[in-house]
Amino acid sequence: MSKRIHNKKRNVGILYELLVRKVSESLVENNTAASDKALAIIEEFFTKDSVLLKEYRLFSALTKTYVESDQVISRLLSEVKKGSNSFDQSALEHEKSRLIKKINKTFDDSNFFNEKIPDYKKFASIQTLLNAWRKPDHFGVGKIAECEERVTTLLKEKKEYEDLQNLKTKNVDPLAFKLMVEKFNKKFKILTESQKSVVDSVIEKNQSKTRSLLEIELVKAKSSIDDLKKEETSKWLLEKVDKVEKIIGTLDPSDTSEESLQRFMTLSHMTNIITED
Repeated sequence: MSKRIHNKKRNVGILYELLVRKVSESLVENNTAASDKALAIIEEFFTKDSVLLKEYRLFSALTKTYVESDQVISRLLSEVKKGSNSFDQSALEHEKSRLIKKINKTFDDSNFFNEKIPDYKKFASIQTLLNAWRKPDHFGVGKIAECEERVTTLLKEKKEYEDLQNLKTKNVDPLAFKLMVEKFNKKFKILTESQKSVVDSVIEKNQSKTRSLLEIELVKAKSSIDDLKKEETSKWLLEKVDKVEKIIGTLDPSDTSEESLQRFMTLSHMTNIITED
């Protein structure tokens, strides 16, 4: 993507990725102060009422979804396009500016935005398409068609999920690892990235990291439930959502027992389904 039409600092996917990476790397380094700051920024800016979260959910739909059918892709792009034009563009840009300013002020790290993102080209293509849909006169019909073609290609790419058996952790007891793998594989056939992070932290016996990751899962779950309640019209489903909310209210991120971990893994699975749908 041309730098003229894509600004890395204003790419919602990259901003979120950098913050989550900051949380993860800080936890590995036992720098809880830095991880707490990054987590606090995520909680402050990606709230249920923020335009940033709405943008990120659209972004995620195009990043994580795998579709083979051209007809389904066409419908998906149409829905995401409609969503991208449904909220205030000026409010979105204002929130992004505030977020960037907050990051700069909090970390005072000139290299924060220079971190290499493996999926940079994919992220750039998706953000550019969202921008183009909102400013068709600026980008032009040709550029929009080009962006849609690139994203269509991305949607047809099978997403790679690392099997839990392939996770490699230093200084881990082989038997403990094998037992953990068997327990979680009975319930979860394909683990999400966040689930794998939780499992990895448990195997590492890094309770501080595990608690922080569980806190992130709790925040994401509450946010997804709040969004679902706003959008859902089914009375039956809303009654079920109320029951789920009560269960969520009983979860304690500081509890890293096996039973608690199972609940949080299920919670993560539920959140992933809601956000993808």
